[in-house]
Amino acid sequence: MTYSGTLPLHPIYQSININVKDPETNEVLQPIYQRVDGSRSRIPVTPFSANIEKFRGQKISVTIDIHIEWSCMDIQFDNFRIE
Repeated sequence: MTYSGTLPLHPIYQSININVKDPETNEVLQPIYQRVDGSRSRIPVTPFSANIEKFRGQKISVTIDIHIEWSCMDIQFDNFRIE
């Protein structure tokens, strides 16, 4: 993943969250990535990984939830895979 924002980070106006969710209730079961207040406004292409072994055999959703207000943010994702 890589991203580049045009404004300093603000937790109310900018967020990127990748979560494992229950597909029936939309409840977050495990956060995989959260861009939080204090995160850098830009990152180069950076690999991220998470262990979701505890969900083996279960039906889950992996969601990317992006909230951007009052600015522009370029975000790129590549090579999503579950092994």
